[in-house]
Amino acid sequence: MKTLTIEHPFTLPADDWFHIAPLGEFEHASGVRQVIDGAACNAMVSNFAKDAATPNFPGLLVDFDHFSHSSERTSAAAGWIMALRAESEPAKAPGLWAQIRWSDLGETAVRGGRYRLVSPVWNRSDCEVVDGEENKVRPLRLSRVALTNDPNLKGLVPLTNRTEAKEETMDYKSKLLELLGLKAEATDEQIVTAADALLAEAKNLQQRYAALLAERVDDDLLEFTAVVGDVETVRSQLLANREGTLTTLRALRQPVALPVVAEPKSVLHNRAQSRVPETAFAAEKSPAEEARARRIANRARELQKQLGLGHTQAFQMARGEIEKAA
Repeated sequence: MKTLTIEHPFTLPADDWFHIAPLGEFEHASGVRQVIDGAACNAMVSNFAKDAATPNFPGLLVDFDHFSHSSERTSAAAGWIMALRAESEPAKAPGLWAQIRWSDLGETAVRGGRYRLVSPVWNRSDCEVVDGEENKVRPLRLSRVALTNDPNLKGLVPLTNRTEAKEETMDYKSKLLELLGLKAEATDEQIVTAADALLAEAKNLQQRYAALLAERVDDDLLEFTAVVGDVETVRSQLLANREGTLTTLRALRQPVALPVVAEPKSVLHNRAQSRVPETAFAAEKSPAEEARARRIANRARELQKQLGLGHTQAFQMARGEIEKAA
């Protein structure tokens, strides 16, 4: 007789981020009302970042059922909190999230399903009074977290088999702060200002690149005047694909040895005479035409330097002078 075994594995999220405090107001057994809002989460993240910047910071303790609060119980670590983040998007469980590095005991307990929830701890001295009510406080610094199955804060995402955060595996705000060179406590206004400055710098670089490319193209047109027919068309091609167009221009500038072929037989046809369509690049020129083209190119360069003209205007002026002199 076979025994039917049903497996229900407890799977930890691959990013090691866990929901440790939901947004809301929660009554404590002492009669204190705890206010966990965006301000509380941001303050806890900021204070954690300051603590984490100190030498030899081990992380915040994650213990078992708050045992570390009693001298009669073990203070063995279930894990250590290495990072905090505040989440505001409803689809991703708003509140405070922690990245936990599990110990061998903690990972075994969580993967085995013995614990699936947590209970955050903050000291009363690390809280501020809300609305002038002494028994209504907002926590500003996280002290530690405990593994538990009976948390006071309701609405937590379970430690294992989390589905709410599978789509989000990166802390995009932290990455953005890193790219902009800002600190973790930077305000939204500072982020926008830094992003605008970066965008302005990128636009400036694009404009400088376009100006430099235009200068190089003007030099290219002067260098290959002898083989350029339609100047503006070739200019557009150089701006779009300079290396490819230069390859074509170099090939056109090289003399081509034509094979000797027999005189073709006379053929009668009824096709009207037609011109060969003009292309962007001129056909092979005679030595006299090439010499004339070089004189025009040299004079165009001189006019550009002397008068600060663009290539097209300098080229037309140089060609007029050479033709008039001829």
